[in-house]
Amino acid sequence: MGFATPTALWLFVPAAITLAWLTRRRRPGLRYSDVSLAAGFPRGRAGFVSVLDYVLPIVAITSALIAASGPRTPDRTTRLPAEGISILLAVDVSGSMAEADYLWLPGEPPVSRLAAAKRV
Repeated sequence: MGFATPTALWLFVPAAITLAWLTRRRRPGLRYSDVSLAAGFPRGRAGFVSVLDYVLPIVAITSALIAASGPRTPDRTTRLPAEGISILLAVDVSGSMAEADYLWLPGEPPVSRLAAAKRV
């Protein structure tokens, strides 16, 4: 497995520092000094939700950084032919190529530049 842009994985460093800072900063446990306001609330899911408060951002940032690096898996089953040579010939076809000033053979009239290029 490889990555299209492996340099994007360096973004894990500032992301880890930011997540460490977010988890270590102090948040107030209660905004109100009177705990009797929460006495009737059901208990049970509060611990699970507090864990999700830290886990979900970590999973989201990790997934986004891995997706940004472009993971690639090579296709090892498909064989590609590696023989042959490709040659490209670019020819100018402007009006100056119609100028008959090229002597193809001595004693014959001159041919155009384009005709000489085609003969070659």
